[in-house]
Amino acid sequence: MNKQTIQFCNRPVGAVIFDMDGTLVANRDFHLMAWRQLCAEVGYAITDQELLSFFGCTNREIFAKLSGGSLNVDQMEALANRKESLYRGFYAGRVVPVDGLTDFLFALIIKKTKCKNSKTKCKFTRTNQRML
Repeated sequence: MNKQTIQFCNRPVGAVIFDMDGTLVANRDFHLMAWRQLCAEVGYAITDQELLSFFGCTNREIFAKLSGGSLNVDQMEALANRKESLYRGFYAGRVVPVDGLTDFLFALIIKKTKCKNSKTKCKFTRTNQRML
């Protein structure tokens, strides 16, 4: 590996794209807690295995499956907002990067890798990641 690029499978990496859930932070259990609570509140009987099978789906897709298509868009939106509120409450103060993430981000700093997403530009420093 030369000093100017990061390599993956013996190829230089030109860009890095991150997903949040399970990639940057280990938050699966907090999503499960929120889904369990919401389902209990609205009377949906569901197992953790069934909930896990929904991971990767949008809230709208999940509610369509849970309700058998009986909810309208406004009802799904209200339930999605409640679920996200529960999730944020359960996860508040417990955000921890997944194992290896910090070292990987430091490697990006050393290689002076640029990053951005659709809303912000990022600048990595040795002590933090700052949004510009």
